[in-house]
Amino acid sequence: MARTKNRVELIGHVGNAPSIHYTSSGDIVASFTLATSEPYKDSKGEWGERPEWHNLVTFKRNAELVRDHIKKGSRLRVEGKLRTRDWIDRESGKKMYKTEVIVYEVMFLSPREENSNNTTNYEAPAAAVSTTQGNEPPYTDAEAAQYQDPEIPF
Repeated sequence: MARTKNRVELIGHVGNAPSIHYTSSGDIVASFTLATSEPYKDSKGEWGERPEWHNLVTFKRNAELVRDHIKKGSRLRVEGKLRTRDWIDRESGKKMYKTEVIVYEVMFLSPREENSNNTTNYEAPAAAVSTTQGNEPPYTDAEAAQYQDPEIPF
């Protein structure tokens, strides 16, 4: 059987403050959106940018760092994998889907708050946060399955 790969890398701006939740075992979960954009040319030949919104979820230490250090508008680079969840909507009875990026690594790209000397410190590439060991995710799929998004009624 051929091997496949599920890997996502995004660079964009945080669309909302992270929402913090906890799994049934007490592990912290942070969920938030990230906007990326691509240039396009319209029918009049004018260039514009088309935004794409991504749902992101991260766990444990990465979730703590996201909770403590990012806010709406922060610029990030993230790595992770795509995961699609499904459930039956209680009101309509229809099958619903939500695709998320399960984030393994976060790199802060926005400048830090200006310090008292009126200079701005930028996060260096060493600011990447990862709890991975080799190529393994920082949590198991069973832990990810425990995550309950309050917007999704399952």
